[in-house]
Amino acid sequence: MHSSSSFGLAGRLRMRAIVPFREFERDMCTGLENYRIDRAENGLLLVTGERPNAFVNSGLQIALDRLAGINGPPAAISHMAVSADDQAVTASTTKLDPAGGDTGFTSVAVSNVSRTNQTVSFDGAFNNGTVAFEMNKVGLLNGATDAGTGLIDVIGGTGGSSPYNEPFAVNFTAIGVWSLTFGIDITASAT
Repeated sequence: MHSSSSFGLAGRLRMRAIVPFREFERDMCTGLENYRIDRAENGLLLVTGERPNAFVNSGLQIALDRLAGINGPPAAISHMAVSADDQAVTASTTKLDPAGGDTGFTSVAVSNVSRTNQTVSFDGAFNNGTVAFEMNKVGLLNGATDAGTGLIDVIGGTGGSSPYNEPFAVNFTAIGVWSLTFGIDITASAT
C-alpha cells in the first residue's frame, strides 16, 4: 500500500510605499486588501496594502525540482519583477510580460529573504528611478530576466480564472519621487 502526503503553497503580497502627500491620489493603487494611507513625516505618506497571489505551474515545478534535487536543480528565487502588462494570467503563464518588454518590465534582486516557521519572505525595492510605468503585475523569478523559464508566482493581470483573475495596479507615474517595497510571503502548509 502506498500512502500519499500533500502540501500547499500560498503567497501573499505586501506593499509599502512612501510618496509625497501633495502628489498622491487614492486611486493610484487598486486591487489591494487592507489598503491604508497614513501620514509619515516631512510631508510624506505611507501607503500600505496586501493581497493573495498564486503560483503558476512553472513555479510549482521549480519548487518540486528543488525539493527533489532534480533537473538541475533549477535556481532559487533571486528576483522580484514588475510589469506594465495586464494580460490574463493562468496556471500555464510563463512570463510576467508576455508581450516581450514592450509594455515595461523591471526586475530587482530580492532582499531581506528570511524564513519563519513555514513562511519564506522576499522583498523587492522599486522607485521612480527604476520604474516609469504603471505596475499591473508583480512576480517572483529565479533569474533577472523574463525568459519564460523561471516565473514562480504572479500578482495581477486582467481576466483569467480564479485565483489569477484579480486585477492589480500601482501607478505612480504622476509622482516625482517615490519609493516602494513589495514583499511576497510564501507559506507552505500540510493539506
